[in-house]
Amino acid sequence: MHSSGSRLPRAGCTSLRAPPATRLNNLIAKGTCMRWIKRGVLAWVCVLSMCAKSPVPKDAVIGVNGEWIMADEVAYVAELLRKEAARFSPETAVEGMSDGVRKSTAKQLIADRLMLQEARKMNITVEEARFDTLYEEFKKGVGGKAGLTRMLTMTGQSEEEFRARVRDGMLVDSLVKLLLAGMDSVTIADCKAFYDENRKRFSEREKVRTSQILVKLSDDMSAEKKAAAREKAEKALAGARAGEDFAALAKEYSEGPNAATGGDIGWFEKGDMKPAIDAAIFALEKDAVSDIVTTDIGFHIFKRTGAKMSEPKRFHEVQDMIKTSLELKKKNDIITSTIDSLTAAADIVYVDTSLAP
Repeated sequence: MHSSGSRLPRAGCTSLRAPPATRLNNLIAKGTCMRWIKRGVLAWVCVLSMCAKSPVPKDAVIGVNGEWIMADEVAYVAELLRKEAARFSPETAVEGMSDGVRKSTAKQLIADRLMLQEARKMNITVEEARFDTLYEEFKKGVGGKAGLTRMLTMTGQSEEEFRARVRDGMLVDSLVKLLLAGMDSVTIADCKAFYDENRKRFSEREKVRTSQILVKLSDDMSAEKKAAAREKAEKALAGARAGEDFAALAKEYSEGPNAATGGDIGWFEKGDMKPAIDAAIFALEKDAVSDIVTTDIGFHIFKRTGAKMSEPKRFHEVQDMIKTSLELKKKNDIITSTIDSLTAAADIVYVDTSLAP
């Protein structure tokens, strides 16, 4: 039997906004499986917390080999992912809770469930001492016993159920470590080859800093509420065009994740944002304000607050970053291949067909 060991680095430890490493990671290894590389045991608990088994229970939306993913699980995890994206990556925050986000969440939950099932098939076990240590770490992290009680109430679990989910997280974490054991190392030659093939990524590029006012829309809004949202956005735009302080207007009108900080969403290069937003921002002069830009989640108003050219990077400056990114790609490829194989052999039922790929 395999036993669980130390956990992988937690997702929040490496900011998704760290330029240029994040964009390089995305270039090298696009896809949903990077989370298994960065996620730790405790992060697994969030997505393994509401597993139900046959027969089909009320509110089940997806079946995975006879285990059922519930509607509230999809909503809960989608919101967790949205908040994490909003914290670390404003360009994903403006995408909002679209149908695409729900589908991506469903895909992740299916993969998570398949990985847990595979860990059990492989008879991976959890060391009790390690489990006790990790569980106590988690309790401290959420504010002790009182904080844990609040969290359990919020997620509708008993402590016994939650302890089982922590064990599940440790099983999956150990499976990931087994899959990645013996992975080929990345050489200097590998790094240099990538640098030479992607010199444009490391050349001088224009960057802009932007602030945003967002008035949200949702699919279930009535026509009257959508009209009111548009009117609110137009009022904010009128204030900005009249010379009122944009940061103050953002604090007053914006419903985006950066409203409290005056709407600042940081520095971006061309191509980082959705095409419509990208076009609006890069068409602006410094301190200019855009027209209202409509996306699937709302009405956006942007102000370009800064501009600069990034310095070209020499190989020795980015070698370590490239190596890390190539290693992540190798790991991602291994996990992706495993999940693809498990998915192909799985019995997956979409009760809610809107979550199907």
